Amino acid sequence: MHDDPAFDVIMRHLNLNEDQAYVWVDYIAKLTYGDDPRIFDLKRDIENLENLDRALNAVLAALDFSAMTQAARDTLGFRMIWGPFSDELIARSGQKSETFSEEFHSYPERVGKKASGALQALEDNIQPIRDAIQSTKRHIEKSSRARKGTGRINFKGIQLVNSARDVWRLSTGNDAPRKSLNPASRFGKFLCDLFEAFEIEGDPRAAFRAWAATQ
Repeated sequence: MHDDPAFDVIMRHLNLNEDQAYVWVDYIAKLTYGDDPRIFDLKRDIENLENLDRALNAVLAALDFSAMTQAARDTLGFRMIWGPFSDELIARSGQKSETFSEEFHSYPERVGKKASGALQALEDNIQPIRDAIQSTKRHIEKSSRARKGTGRINFKGIQLVNSARDVWRLSTGNDAPRKSLNPASRFGKFLCDLFEAFEIEGDPRAAFRAWAATQ
């Protein structure tokens, strides 16, 4: 017998054996403690998208051919390719390559060329990135999933509601309620017991209402 109270809740409410209960407990845990539900924080998300757009603007200005001397551009390219080995390469100029470490020789392929290529790719694709930023802002501003603040949202509770509804439907063949939660109903008791078993803070009814608002 498992000591985890979640197993007892699953087996007791759904009349399942331990092996079946293990599958559902694992499913609920992964969803509950995984990614947060798709809810936008209107202020924070828009603010940081704008910060990103301004940063790209600054990058674009800095990468303009006239912004830096050719010497600076060449040095930047060299140091991206050789990274922490740049000064060593300069200091040991003229020495045979066999005297350098294996890590030294592998650095350009492992890291350096990727770094240099990433900067070039950013420069080549800044406009599509900025277009995506603007369209993301418009999407968030119009989305029914956008909230003025998410600091008080019980994300784990919402995810537990979502996963509990899936488990209930797949195990019983019946859909769980979609609009409101009656704590005295079979599903209501199941969900309340899951909140206690998984030690999720907050009121299950409030979490259910928050979940319903995301649908």
